[in-house]
Amino acid sequence: MQPAITVLTHSCSDVRHPSVLLQTKDGKRYIFGQLGEGFQRSLVQHKTKSTKLSGIFLSGSLRWSQVSGLPGYLLSLAEVHKISEIHGGLYEKTNRMIASWKHFTFHTPLDLSPASPSSFRDENISVESVILGSNGSESASFIVQLLPSRGKFLVSKAKALGVPAGAMYGKLSSGESVVTPEGRKVEPHEVVGPSPTPCRVLILDLPTQGHVQAASNHKWDLQLKRKRDGESEYDVNVSGIYYFLGSDVNVNSADLASIAAKYPNAHHFVSHPSTSPDYMTLTKLLKLQNALRQVIPDSVPRPYEAKAQALLPAPFIPVKQNDVTGYATSDSVKYVANEGEEENECSPKNNLKDTEPTVVTLGTGSSAPSNYRNVSSTLVRVPTTNGARALLFDCGEGALNTLKRLYGPDGLRKRLHEIDTVYISHMHADHHLGLLTFIRHWQAENKGSLNLLGPAAIYKFASAWESIDVEEVDLNRLNFVDLESFIVGSGYSNKDSDRNLPTEIFQNLGFSLQTCRAVHCDRSYSCVLDYDLPDGETFRVAYSGDTRPNKYFAQLARNCNVLIHEATHEDELLDDAIAKRHSTISEALGVGRDMMAENIVLTHFSQRYPRLASVQNLNFPAPTCFAFDGLHIAVSGMRKLQESIGAISDVIARLDLEEEGSK
Repeated sequence: MQPAITVLTHSCSDVRHPSVLLQTKDGKRYIFGQLGEGFQRSLVQHKTKSTKLSGIFLSGSLRWSQVSGLPGYLLSLAEVHKISEIHGGLYEKTNRMIASWKHFTFHTPLDLSPASPSSFRDENISVESVILGSNGSESASFIVQLLPSRGKFLVSKAKALGVPAGAMYGKLSSGESVVTPEGRKVEPHEVVGPSPTPCRVLILDLPTQGHVQAASNHKWDLQLKRKRDGESEYDVNVSGIYYFLGSDVNVNSADLASIAAKYPNAHHFVSHPSTSPDYMTLTKLLKLQNALRQVIPDSVPRPYEAKAQALLPAPFIPVKQNDVTGYATSDSVKYVANEGEEENECSPKNNLKDTEPTVVTLGTGSSAPSNYRNVSSTLVRVPTTNGARALLFDCGEGALNTLKRLYGPDGLRKRLHEIDTVYISHMHADHHLGLLTFIRHWQAENKGSLNLLGPAAIYKFASAWESIDVEEVDLNRLNFVDLESFIVGSGYSNKDSDRNLPTEIFQNLGFSLQTCRAVHCDRSYSCVLDYDLPDGETFRVAYSGDTRPNKYFAQLARNCNVLIHEATHEDELLDDAIAKRHSTISEALGVGRDMMAENIVLTHFSQRYPRLASVQNLNFPAPTCFAFDGLHIAVSGMRKLQESIGAISDVIARLDLEEEGSK
């Protein structure tokens, strides 16, 4: 196995930030770059294993959007491989980032700390961080030096010196001296050829033109120390440079060209929003959606895709996910481009009707992202006299990415103008890691304030990030209300409550809201909302969040128009549902029956059911939809969706057969 670097992510709608994976000759792995939302899902999609992961190196300025995929990835990683340190050139910011996670509710605790600043060394690589910029604009880049391997063992010289084949060969190859049977001492350098010149790789994270200029003036070929003391220095040969460029950087600038000119023999790889193609990288999800479109075309819009908007001048090469470059030695660097899927340009049709309420399921899986289901997020749109307004139930990582993929850049802006409220049901990471990215983009598109409803800890988390990066979120433009304030009765029963919210809170929200405690973790909630429609009717929507079946929730939301309920497990896994405080499919349907719900949307499925859980032998008390990512559900179309379950099962069965046949 030879050292190689694989592009894990490039800038696109599915994951907005670039990263690469270095694998050394002994199989150890190191991640460099920005671990934004969608990072973990990208690894799952391309079957990239995290075994032998020996280091995570965070480049850039550590904005939340650049690291928001990290907590979820580490939680999944903790089940198979423990990482105890994170390497970030911005040590203090990394430390504060990790401290901000104390507000989360973790299934598995993370025992994590930032590594000591500046440098890292082991038996394979030496890494030095370089900080460019100042006064709050600092950005971390990395010099990555592969350490030289030992030269070739020269058998003919060993024989000439009287070294017998066998164990002595091994000792000499490992750097130990030996004494021959004739009594001659043989040193390793007498029988081992010179080491080949190792490769050096630069990870240049340059968010602005000023950072590019600073990088052009920096000396990147300084000698780095080895872990083993006392060894001679080696030649430095910069063989590959990865440029992670911000959207405002001019790819035709003289400063960028001057960096490349210093290293004419290196490969120069660029990730820039305008030069990377925005095709859908989640190809398995795309195939599923294409299959579903055959059965329910009005409910599954085509995703937005676009080719690269700009060409790069020579010698720069645009990176694409899964591009691989081998770095055996400085004389044998080999680049293999990933041809990937065929690129298409597609502008999705806006098939959302403003005449009736609509549910859009952005993420329908539980716990962690998978090929077919992202983590929890659901959009509810309600007609008004001036178009539509919308609310987001939970905001798992990648929710904003999914909105862009569904509607394209123009449609995303329209959705951001419609959304006025985000509701966070509880503090498990799969329900809120996309929140800060969403808030930042919402505040960039809107002048007013966003309603944020959730546990008190979610506001504390947002406050922690405002202190880390003041540009990340403007707390003055968040109308936060603790969900505890909306508790009816004692939270589990219809006892009298002394909580009386000022009427102006409901006037500001534009709907009435009642909550009760969910049967899940501490400070978890279920709710029911009532919207006044232009025709004088009321639209009532109930959202369970994560919970065991709750009779009081059914009582609170009686006669709702739509119930959105978690259905994590199939019925045969009732014991698991009880242990983890989730609901089975039949239990969720039972809540709908007790609630006398007019329509039911089931979501938050376990990732053990990659495409569709079993739908056999179920008793539907009302028109029921099994949600998929990207599904558009008009309330008037719910019965049609239930009637399509059999046909949906058939097309999924055919997909399963095709996938088995391609293995």
